[in-house]
Amino acid sequence: MGMTRPMTADADISIRRAQGPADRAAIRELAHRIWPAHYAPIIGRAQVDYMLAHGYTPTALAAAEEAGTVFYLAEQAGQALGYAALAPGPEPATMLLDKLYLDASARGQGIGRRLLAYLIDAARAAGARRLTLRVNRHNTASIAFYQRAGFVVVAEHAKAIGHGYVMDDYLMAMDLSARNR
Repeated sequence: MGMTRPMTADADISIRRAQGPADRAAIRELAHRIWPAHYAPIIGRAQVDYMLAHGYTPTALAAAEEAGTVFYLAEQAGQALGYAALAPGPEPATMLLDKLYLDASARGQGIGRRLLAYLIDAARAAGARRLTLRVNRHNTASIAFYQRAGFVVVAEHAKAIGHGYVMDDYLMAMDLSARNR
């Protein structure tokens, strides 16, 4: 992906649906750059490596798409800065915000808020009345980001993912039927 440069709040950022092997490769590259720096202090490098090896292979990404997950890329001048994903939720009229990640160079510039607003609009357009997500209980910056956007913690969720690793998350939700979001 090359060097990254600092962003500005008014940067020309585009958000588009990811499609095909090249976009899956861009998502995989972003994940391998973002996750170790962001998650290793929270869950440890070994669990980060395990989760990347199982969730971000070309096959795993393609399988997620086959199951209904839609990936999005946030870009500036053709350079991928972040990615996100929406998936069908477990209940009718519910969607899961499955992923929302930004490169460190793109954080703090309003790009995450723009990407989240785009996803909320996409979920509404798909008929969702509720948007849910899972976030690690110790990922305080992300929890605060989602709370500022209007998400609330509705449950705690621990799930074994193999090799002794556990996802220790909050389930957060947003009511999309509210008009002023």
